[in-house]
Amino acid sequence: MQTFPVQDVKHYINGQFVDGISGKTFENLSPFNNQAINNVAEGFKEDIDQAVAAARAAFDNGPWRTMKVEERLKYINRIADLIEENAEEISFLESLDTGLPISQTKKQAARGAENFRFYSEMVKSRLIGESYQVDDTFINYTIHKPIGVAGLITP
Repeated sequence: MQTFPVQDVKHYINGQFVDGISGKTFENLSPFNNQAINNVAEGFKEDIDQAVAAARAAFDNGPWRTMKVEERLKYINRIADLIEENAEEISFLESLDTGLPISQTKKQAARGAENFRFYSEMVKSRLIGESYQVDDTFINYTIHKPIGVAGLITP
């Protein structure tokens, strides 16, 4: 029987890897041979509520909200750097998990780093406010500010 060098997957909430509130997990099966790769924490509404509350508290009270844009972009670009530095491992794990050819998962890892750099560049060069004259007295303008917590579900 083949064993995989992959740790069990927990939720990442409030800066920590944690078990699901229910304690339930499910087996992540290899698409190559249908053997268990690892166990994944099963998430329920209570886990989502906990994650949203932690994200909201971090947004309202953490440093990101008041951090200068240039400082934020250093973090975003560092994520891209880390993806590139770990691209071999990321590609291997993604291939193991999904059954995709390693040639494709290498391209996906590279694309992940590119995406972070793209959005970093967008913030610097394109997400600027606009202003326009309404009449002889007023000028309307727009500014871009973070609005808070967003939930995303990915395949």
